Amino acid sequence: MTKTLDSYRSKHPDEDLPQSSSLIAKSYEEMLHKKYNDSLSGYKLRFRKDLVALKNSKTGFTHDLLFGVMKVEDFIKLEERDLVPQIQKEQDKKLLEDELKMKIGKNLPSDINQIKNNKVFVGEKWGVSESAAKIDPDFDVE
Repeated sequence: MTKTLDSYRSKHPDEDLPQSSSLIAKSYEEMLHKKYNDSLSGYKLRFRKDLVALKNSKTGFTHDLLFGVMKVEDFIKLEERDLVPQIQKEQDKKLLEDELKMKIGKNLPSDINQIKNNKVFVGEKWGVSESAAKIDPDFDVE
């Protein structure tokens, strides 16, 4: 965690970053440990996801933590879905909307006569099908 924060500092030497990388990392690890004290696997999983989010420059979390725009407590409270960049969220939303439009756009049958089910054609408004005619020998099909 400290390396990631220090890496940001070295890439932006002209910015005066008021927050200490080591203090942020220490408080982050303490709070994350409190949150996942019973589950080591949960701790490791969340730590990896947070680290990926911090390394991704598109999220802006590293900048916000070092400038004090975001508190470490707030960063830890974020849901996993909030760790992705805003651009990725917008793309996911657009893909979901497009898929929904495509599903809704399919032509639905206008009447029951257009519905086929296992090679049995529904031929009447009340659901009398071809198979019902085959069962009853007295049934007159016209």
